[in-house]
Amino acid sequence: MRTESFNAMGWIRGAMLALAGVLGLNAAGQAAGPRLIDLRPKFEKGQEIRYEMRTESTSTYNVGERGGLELDGASKIQQQLDLLLRVLESDPESGSRIELIVERVAARLDSDGEVTSFDSAKPAKGAQAADGDRVLDAFKQMVGSSVLIDLDPSGRISSISAPTTLPGADSFAAISNAGVGGLMSIQGGIGLPFGELVSMGHPTGLVKPREEWTNKDRLGGLGMNMVTTHRMRSASGNAARVELSGKIERPTEAGGNTAPAGPDPKEQSIQGFVFDGDYDWDTGKGQLNKMDVRSEFKFDQPPLVFETRMVSSVRRVR
Repeated sequence: MRTESFNAMGWIRGAMLALAGVLGLNAAGQAAGPRLIDLRPKFEKGQEIRYEMRTESTSTYNVGERGGLELDGASKIQQQLDLLLRVLESDPESGSRIELIVERVAARLDSDGEVTSFDSAKPAKGAQAADGDRVLDAFKQMVGSSVLIDLDPSGRISSISAPTTLPGADSFAAISNAGVGGLMSIQGGIGLPFGELVSMGHPTGLVKPREEWTNKDRLGGLGMNMVTTHRMRSASGNAARVELSGKIERPTEAGGNTAPAGPDPKEQSIQGFVFDGDYDWDTGKGQLNKMDVRSEFKFDQPPLVFETRMVSSVRRVR
């Protein structure tokens, strides 16, 4: 009986010690703070990643009265971009250099009932637009265009170099001098989230659950800032879901600073550009899996008023 009593007491003491250990581990975990989610980009030199970007936009425009006629219209553009992300350099001490290449462009434009199409992967024939069409020419110029993106060692973008041939590049003249046809093509590219394909722009890349952070990018040719807010929503395994939203604003909106010298904002004006969406980030690979973005854009430069709504999706294909 004594032996049995001794064993029972030993079992009780062991259970109590085990429970104390578990409680101690829990306390240590709480003291260490919440689990951090790793959104840092991870690349290897020579690596190639491909994405497919699909965009659908609807637009309306009005250019006032000309020769006794009110000139207005509507258009719908569907486009697909096949993108190659090529890692030129990657070093933990110096960062990474990424080249983003537009390998293929396919587009279909329905403007006031007239339909034209273009696919750089197919020979021009039949219903495809002839050379000289402003809108389709803009898409043709995108084929083979590349963007160089530099990342610092923490994974934040330090610079983006975009060619002026790419719609949405940092050139206000491309917008203000393009006319209605050019604007209909530019709006198909102005909201493309090129930067978010490689980096989420967090200061450290290690994100707390439900954390929010904001990036501000200078649009030099426009004299404006693009402000993007990210919100961590969920993480499980190697998958993290983040929401984003943003807008274009004048420097005076952001902090009361005087806008730089340039085009008179009363004569050349983006009245509004807002967007929202979400993306899935592979925390194991350190790369984007998919992204969905919705945006609205209004340009008002008398006599031209141009408005568009756009839905974009990005999917990793390999």
